[in-house]
Amino acid sequence: MGSLGVGVVLGFWSALFISALFFILKNILKDKRKAWIAYLSIFIFVGVFYYQFDDARLKSVYVQFEKQTTFLGKIISDPNIKEDLQEITVQDETLKNKHILVRVALYPRYLYGEKLKISGKIREPFPEGYANYLAKERIVGVMSFPEIEVVSKPQDFSLKGFLIDIKHSVSETFSELLPKKEAAFLTGITLGGTSGFSLEFKEAMKKSGTTHLVALSGYNITIIVWVIFGFFSYFLSRRLSFIFTIISIILFVGMAGAEASVVRAAIMGILVLIAREAGRMYSFRNAIVFTGLCMTILNPKILVFDVGFQLSFLAFLGILYLRPALIKLFHIKETDVGFLSWKDNLFTTISAQLGVLPILISSFGEISLSSIISNTIILPIVPVAMGVGAMIALISLGSFYGALILSWVALVLLKFKIMVIEFFALHGLFFQIEISLFSAVVYYGIFIIFIYVMQRKKSISHYA
Repeated sequence: MGSLGVGVVLGFWSALFISALFFILKNILKDKRKAWIAYLSIFIFVGVFYYQFDDARLKSVYVQFEKQTTFLGKIISDPNIKEDLQEITVQDETLKNKHILVRVALYPRYLYGEKLKISGKIREPFPEGYANYLAKERIVGVMSFPEIEVVSKPQDFSLKGFLIDIKHSVSETFSELLPKKEAAFLTGITLGGTSGFSLEFKEAMKKSGTTHLVALSGYNITIIVWVIFGFFSYFLSRRLSFIFTIISIILFVGMAGAEASVVRAAIMGILVLIAREAGRMYSFRNAIVFTGLCMTILNPKILVFDVGFQLSFLAFLGILYLRPALIKLFHIKETDVGFLSWKDNLFTTISAQLGVLPILISSFGEISLSSIISNTIILPIVPVAMGVGAMIALISLGSFYGALILSWVALVLLKFKIMVIEFFALHGLFFQIEISLFSAVVYYGIFIIFIYVMQRKKSISHYA
């Protein structure tokens, strides 16, 4: 049994022991202050059991590795187009839970919903980290350049297929109106993903700390939520605008590929709208807990193996809790955002970066101090570029030349952002560093104490 398996088993029995202990404290000693720990330990107990059940169900899928095999499969997601190949996820029709990642040449292009006859060898994913990454997508094996025959094209109407077609249509519109690099970048910040990006530009985004711009985080989704709600409000009643906005968000998530960061942001965006519609106060703390619970119930492996999920939640928690503490430390007023909101962007970026720092180090082995400056410069332009991109897509339906004129505005914005990214990728400050689990625990412990002290200081000042 691997270290993770041992940890899960130990966690299971530890949670059981803690549950029993604190229920005794609660019911016999009547110590209500410790009741919440008992409830928390029950959630840990149930969570570990659910994770083990889900993991056993996935491992029960039988696969013959390293043997020539032929099977019928259906493409269940939009193919991932890279510089020199395509990656398609295929579901074996004989066993619904068996997903295979198939690497094929760039051409011919394959489509979501196509049925294929595939002949080749299925290999076990390697190394362990990559295998775990694929496991969260329910992928149990990998095939490289097998023989493929298209059995049938997509026949029945599929909502997911329809949304993917819209995504491709928008991407093609950008490609017709803009140079290749700018078109791919605009597609990334409006629809998510790095398809069409060169390896050099991906590396530049990584070094400049701006990869999150194409991850459709809460910042991007918030812009989309209020733009859609504002659009419907011009034509419809408040109630209908609320309903159509929620439907639009769900459809957008499906079109963008339902990555962890998108789903998290979308759920929280919907909760904001529901709270506003119901006239209730919106609790970010309750919303983030509810969102995490929903996502881990659907797929418990994302909690451990999805770096995007971890980065998304920790960045949000950093902004939610650490940002107010830093503002308090430097005696900055919430209303003092600075010219073009540079102060607001600066503290937001610092808080998010500090929130995810241990995960970034453990995942990539390096940190970039220049990311704070690059994000402070770029973030004010993001909502404008996204808005222009959405307008180009809509106007192109009725007027090609209208969209062409608007694309000139987008081109200026995109070139500026790309220039900033590439400048800080070349002239940034990078550090190679490693971090242990103990160091990460100490790191977050220090920030929890810091946040508590600053909140306590605020309360004491208020009552003084």
